[in-house]
Amino acid sequence: MNYLRILISLVLVVLSCGAQAQNIVPNGDFESYDVCPSANGSFNDITDWYYLDPTPDYYACTYGVPTNFIGYQFPHSGQGYVGCANVESFGVKLVQPMVPNEIYQVEAYVSLGNGFMTAMNEIVVYFSQDSICEDTDLNSLPQVALVGGSGLLSDTADWMLITGTYTAMGCERYMAVNINGLGLSYYYMDDISITAVNSSGYAAMDCNSFLAVSAPNVFTPNNDGVNDRFELRGMSPVSLSNTDYAAFESVILNRWGNVVARFKNQNVSWDGTSNGKPVPEGVYFYKVEAMRSVCGETLYFDGYVHLFR
Repeated sequence: MNYLRILISLVLVVLSCGAQAQNIVPNGDFESYDVCPSANGSFNDITDWYYLDPTPDYYACTYGVPTNFIGYQFPHSGQGYVGCANVESFGVKLVQPMVPNEIYQVEAYVSLGNGFMTAMNEIVVYFSQDSICEDTDLNSLPQVALVGGSGLLSDTADWMLITGTYTAMGCERYMAVNINGLGLSYYYMDDISITAVNSSGYAAMDCNSFLAVSAPNVFTPNNDGVNDRFELRGMSPVSLSNTDYAAFESVILNRWGNVVARFKNQNVSWDGTSNGKPVPEGVYFYKVEAMRSVCGETLYFDGYVHLFR
């Protein structure tokens, strides 16, 4: 991938981040898998997700779509979805930890399996700062009940949207889903999402795409007033003044990995010199590192630029 394509991709990411909140549930539509699922242990084939005890089901490819041992259902979107009985649960590590006191919208689509007619009025999602495993007592964790707009979740023909809001305690990195039915229930689930309600806040953005890059694929520091500086501007949508960042550093390296310029807690604006002396023409690499104070995350970003004189 050349630098121009990287630049265009980054600009599109930044623009999209500003337009809508990021879903912090990885593979929430269950479209990614390591191996096309089969009847045995198929839930382990899903990328990112893992089952707790006992084993829920994964339907994709030619296995269980649309006909499966519970009934008949197409995915809400794409080609895959999961099924879970009232004694089963599954979990995932979130894309990024939750921000303290941030309000998150939690959503999923569900459909009651044809063969199990005991309908429920809610499905519960649990959150934890630490990994959720088989021995975890889910009821001891912070939780949110996802409900629909018409009471019982009894539709077996169509998908029902269930929603809830959750105020984060802070640094929750894991979530789990459990069907807490009193009777015998089985639900298909698809398109699970968690997004920050405050779409203008930094918690709603993809924190791994926080740079608004303003630079050509080459720059020419020859003092002619055109492309004289290589710049990484704005750090938008996250501002350098945001106290969520405890440390911030950017470096420019030559092809041997030697640092030729360093920028601490400031936007990059490089004039093509090192210690006051012009550097030779060639390809130079940049690396950005920022540490979030809230949960101790370290974020990285890198790329390269051609320097001509």
